[in-house]
Amino acid sequence: MLKMFSNLDNQQTSEPQYSNQYNSTSGDMESDAEDKQRGAKEKYTLQPLQMFVLQGGLFSEQVNAESGAEQFLKVGHAGVVWEREGQYFLFVGLAETEQQAKTLVKSMQDESFETFVKPLQVDEITIELSKAEHTWYTKFHTLWQQMLKQEDDSYEEQLKKLIGDSPSNRTDFIVQGMEPLLKQLELGNLKNKQQLLLYMAKYYEQSLKE
Repeated sequence: MLKMFSNLDNQQTSEPQYSNQYNSTSGDMESDAEDKQRGAKEKYTLQPLQMFVLQGGLFSEQVNAESGAEQFLKVGHAGVVWEREGQYFLFVGLAETEQQAKTLVKSMQDESFETFVKPLQVDEITIELSKAEHTWYTKFHTLWQQMLKQEDDSYEEQLKKLIGDSPSNRTDFIVQGMEPLLKQLELGNLKNKQQLLLYMAKYYEQSLKE
């Protein structure tokens, strides 16, 4: 299972290439039909994603982070390797509150793993988006927050709808990461919702890089 997600990460590590089809050039006036088809851009502010994560390691090389994730997986703890600022973080869980995260850490201490709780945030950002993109990101943010709060698994249909409603290349980047995860969830191979949420947050952050 880990190899599957490691391969998934390898596929996503390269910087996504976004189409410039939505950008207007100075001095060029697009027709109304083109504006309608492509979606006029406006500046929107997207709210941050906030969580408390269980960090299992910090590495300078991706291969070492993936090796660390394998060790956690051997005792049933699925990890996510997340590159940020040139370093590779290994996260093995997340929670809405610090206390919830500390409880998760206690459950892992018997395995003799060194994990600690830290706050993690995908920062608020003001970015040019089409109205359709802004609507989609808002729905993504709301669903992610709901999934973080609730304990049941009643989110699958909402995830499918969100995937199907992707309006652009930018949001397609997230969808391409989520689709295989959702398939594994349906097959019963992905049983850790924390891992799913971490991947979603990771792809969300990467999609906003220009």
